[in-house]
Amino acid sequence: MELLKVRIFGEEYPLRVEDKHTTLEAATTVETLMKSYRVKAPDLSLQQCAVLSAIYLAEKNKLVESRLNELITEIKRLNSITKPETFDNAE
Repeated sequence: MELLKVRIFGEEYPLRVEDKHTTLEAATTVETLMKSYRVKAPDLSLQQCAVLSAIYLAEKNKLVESRLNELITEIKRLNSITKPETFDNAE
């Protein structure tokens, strides 16, 4: 783990991260979302922009998890169809 400082909406956050590149991309995504909410609704507080961004990202994560589970189920189904049968008595 390494220490990384990210800046979002002018605030600096020290983070311990596994993958610096991924965390920087995530921080950029959060900042972009927060800015887009601020542009759409300038009266929103920083906290409201953060909460809306968190909800958006949580929804997106749930959709990805759901799709992943569907794909895993389909892979298991396909594996069960294509697996060759084994015989106890080999001839």
